[in-house]
Amino acid sequence: MANTSTNGTSPKTTTDVRPGAGSRNKERDLGFADGDLGRIQGLLFGDSVRITNQRLDTLEQALLGAISDLRADMEKGLAKLDKQLTGEKTARTEAIAETEAKLAGDTKAAKKAAAKQQAEIERTAAKFDESLTSLAATANAALEQTRQDLWSRIDLTEKKLQSNKVDRDALATMLASTAQQLTEND
Repeated sequence: MANTSTNGTSPKTTTDVRPGAGSRNKERDLGFADGDLGRIQGLLFGDSVRITNQRLDTLEQALLGAISDLRADMEKGLAKLDKQLTGEKTARTEAIAETEAKLAGDTKAAKKAAAKQQAEIERTAAKFDESLTSLAATANAALEQTRQDLWSRIDLTEKKLQSNKVDRDALATMLASTAQQLTEND
């Protein structure tokens, strides 16, 4: 099992305690070959690789810290945005509810006004029908009276004509008899 040392060096194994085994494991941990070649590589490049590994570990830790900070900032921003969206949703929901309530009230008032106007129209139509019926009855009565007056005048005129006819007949008879007497006398 590998442990990281406190001085920042490469991890050491605690399971292999043979002489020289620690250095072989160090070279292997640094990526060097086994055996003498690995030791030579360790002697030539060990410090550079260890320093590079330390720098990479430091960069990795810094990168992980930056990612963690970025993640925390993102979570804070998302929480803030979620809060804003929830507030906006609540405000919109309340506005919609108010609009719906106002619309329902306006609709109810409009229906009530329409019913009132319909009742007024029906009353006016009934009065109009009543007035029209009354005027028609009055006009029919006046027409009947005019008809009776006209027939009375026609009858009177006919009687006058009949009496004039009788007078003419009598006059014609008289004139004929006078003419006959005159012709006889001559």
